Amino acid sequence: MPATSASSASYVRFSDKLTDGMNDISKIIQDNKQTMDSIQEIGIEMTTTIAAIGGAVIKYVKMIDGFLDTVVPLIEKVPFIDKKIVNFAQDAQKLSQTILDACNNSEKVAGDVNSALTKGDVGKLKGYAGDLKNLSKGLQGVAARIK
Repeated sequence: MPATSASSASYVRFSDKLTDGMNDISKIIQDNKQTMDSIQEIGIEMTTTIAAIGGAVIKYVKMIDGFLDTVVPLIEKVPFIDKKIVNFAQDAQKLSQTILDACNNSEKVAGDVNSALTKGDVGKLKGYAGDLKNLSKGLQGVAARIK
């Protein structure tokens, strides 16, 4: 029996190592709790704002799109209107649809990210990183076409 207690004192217990590691992690989380919570709150407010802006833009673009859906066919039928004007009207109609699609997509992604932030679902948040990058590229492309 004495050999067992001597051998048990001569090694580091896994449980002690794991406990020390967990205590370190817990301390890091506590030290950064306020920062992490602030980042989460900012993310929630940003996604709420993006969804609200997207909703307003969608209403506005739908109004313009409806106008263009009515006017473009009329312009196309008028024989003395310059082809450049007809092309401009057709391009505006296509652009309004592109903007509408991008806004619908941004509203959906913002809502999904907001939900994941609100629920603290880190796994889902990781999945939305690619969606947000694609959304950003798409919106930048739309903005470039408007210039």
